[in-house]
Amino acid sequence: MPRLPNHYRPLAEDLLCRPGAELKHMFGAESVYVDGLLLLVLADKEPPWNGLLFPAERENHETILSEFDYLAPHEILPKWLYLSADQDHFETRAQPILA
Repeated sequence: MPRLPNHYRPLAEDLLCRPGAELKHMFGAESVYVDGLLLLVLADKEPPWNGLLFPAERENHETILSEFDYLAPHEILPKWLYLSADQDHFETRAQPILA
């Protein structure tokens, strides 16, 4: 069965245009790597897999959350920070993180 297009891929277009960028599949979602480093997972499923996931070491969460207070640890992968697509202004909030 062919994969359906991921609704959130357009949010990552700038990342995907960088040299060394790759789009891979992970957790039934799409992941963005740049130079082999995982930067982002575009999860286009039912909650809690509906939004953007950002891998981050727990010791960096406080610093990241001080700038992006609308992120939260993912309920299943708490090491990762999550921007739920159910949030108001989801796309607007995603843009500065992806810049």
